Amino acid sequence: MRRTLILWNTVALLVLFGTLGVVVRQIVKAGMYGVVDRELQLRAQRFIERPPRFEGSNPNRRPPKGQADPFKPHRYDLNGQSMMQPGRPLWDEAAFARAREGEALTTTIKSDGEPLRVLSLPVREQGIVMGVVQVTYPVAEVERAGLLLDRALVAFIPFVLLAAWGGAMLLTNRVLQPVKQLTKAAALLSAQTLSERLPVSGDDEFATLATTFNGMLERLEVAFEQQKRFTADASHELKTPLTRLKGMASMALVGPPTPERLLATLQNIDRASDTMTTLVQDLLLLARGDAGHLGESRSDVSAQSLLEQARERVLRPGTAPITLRVEDEALTYWGNESELLRLLTNLLENALRHTPPEGSITVCAQPSRITVTDTGSGIAPEHLPRLGERFYRVDSARARLDGGTGLGLALCKSIVQAHGGTVSFTSAPGQGTTVTVQLAEL
Repeated sequence: MRRTLILWNTVALLVLFGTLGVVVRQIVKAGMYGVVDRELQLRAQRFIERPPRFEGSNPNRRPPKGQADPFKPHRYDLNGQSMMQPGRPLWDEAAFARAREGEALTTTIKSDGEPLRVLSLPVREQGIVMGVVQVTYPVAEVERAGLLLDRALVAFIPFVLLAAWGGAMLLTNRVLQPVKQLTKAAALLSAQTLSERLPVSGDDEFATLATTFNGMLERLEVAFEQQKRFTADASHELKTPLTRLKGMASMALVGPPTPERLLATLQNIDRASDTMTTLVQDLLLLARGDAGHLGESRSDVSAQSLLEQARERVLRPGTAPITLRVEDEALTYWGNESELLRLLTNLLENALRHTPPEGSITVCAQPSRITVTDTGSGIAPEHLPRLGERFYRVDSARARLDGGTGLGLALCKSIVQAHGGTVSFTSAPGQGTTVTVQLAEL
């Protein structure tokens, strides 16, 4: 990138210097020719205002050789004949033709290899063109000065190349200085220093880049913290059933293996295995969600059937009743049936866990929306923003006692997001909780 910038800056500076040289050349030449043209104008005006008179009776008499001015003004009639020196040819026939039509113009011609500047000026009498005056001026010195200027500009080309290269180096280093600072600061970052931020100065594109990079660092820091917390929580959750398995197996090996002890041990091992199996399955499902594999294999799912299956899975004797309300029996949802069933099952299990038997749970199905409302203990406002985080529990101790892993709502959130929807919670302590699932419309 550095070499490319230097190259392009060099090219840009060369174009700038080249353009400047051409402009200077044109200005200088235009200035010199401007002086000549003004002199021609003065001579022509003086000639028209005070035409020369010939001495003697012969107007065709020519001055002696060596005394004639070859560049003196000449007046021609409309036929191109000299009115001062018969037989004198026109200096510029094309310019004479245009001047005869009333146009005044200045041209440059070659006469005997010498460049001449010619002014062709119409002569009017009472508004009518009666002739043309042509005045010449040798511009060999002007041409020679222009040639010297061109040679000087060419001679400066090596110095211009060096200046362009040096200027390109300086410009590139100045432009890339913020990039170097950002690169140096970024190189010092690691997983342990994600809290550091890149310096932001000014309001240019590099400041925007640094701000964007800092935003990315902030998101990475949050993601790393969540990953660390997730790993620690997962290890802790897996450690609990494994410790129970190890303890019960060790206890079974101590003392005589009576049938009653073996039966109780196997029952405890079976429950611990169920807890660990559920946890592993939840972790695998979350991993699928992180990999973007949730929400696949979709089809039209009957809302009535979905709610009834979910109720059958979670309803147990001695729990709060679950009421189903489907707005339209033909209502369907577009999604993965097993994942939507898991979503409703988790929401109902969570509602049953926090609702006493004398309470009630209502599930309402509407187009692209499902709401689960309970009359349970409710959730304090400070917990609502964190609902759906992995392994987050409102009541950690009670959740572990009744078998919760802290992944249920996290799974619900992943499933809903995979279906292009959102999930929100409304609750107040002692007044119950309402979970609203908004699915993407077809």
